[in-house]
Amino acid sequence: DDDEWLPQKLERQMDIFVLGSANLGCVYTLGLFISAASGKIVKNNPLPHRGRILSDLLFKNFISSSTVLFRRECFKKVGLFDESVGYAEDYDMWIRMSVEYEFDYVDEIMVKHNVHERQNSKGSNSVLSAIKGLELLLDKHSRLLNENKKAYNRRLLRLGVKYCCNGATKKGRELFLKAIYHYPYDIRSYYNLALSLFGADAFIKIKKMGKNNLPIQT
Repeated sequence: DDDEWLPQKLERQMDIFVLGSANLGCVYTLGLFISAASGKIVKNNPLPHRGRILSDLLFKNFISSSTVLFRRECFKKVGLFDESVGYAEDYDMWIRMSVEYEFDYVDEIMVKHNVHERQNSKGSNSVLSAIKGLELLLDKHSRLLNENKKAYNRRLLRLGVKYCCNGATKKGRELFLKAIYHYPYDIRSYYNLALSLFGADAFIKIKKMGKNNLPIQT
């Protein structure tokens, strides 16, 4: 209810469906993330991908649920949203769908995401929910991730960061080491492992400093 579809969104998506292959299951669009309070852009639009996007999706979720349009038959083939995940149910759905179908996108901003301060909250309940959901996703898609070590590294790395931000730096280090074991070529794993040695407070402070220095792209 905080997102706004721009004119011609559905029309542009249907145009792609009409011209697309018979195995095209989903068409999404670019989105703009705007602070509801200030009106400023607060988040970069992720780099989109088309075609067989499973390997890209395992690495990162770049599809916002407000932007998608997909065939009804997709539900029949891969099932409904898995509410037991409790976090990132949409991400779980895109992974399952990408195993069976091709994806495409409208290369235009067709959705405005109005981001409120409460959505940016990093309270303990929010972090714990994210941790539990990420662990469930890792377990559920372990076979696919084991076939893509680089993506597995990134998923473990993100989960380790969540643990450290929740004060559990020992668990975070275990995950960083596991990430390095599966894919030892990502310097971020070593950086976060070293950072976790300074304790949770320093970890969080340095992470926030780095995030605030990231440029916003339009």
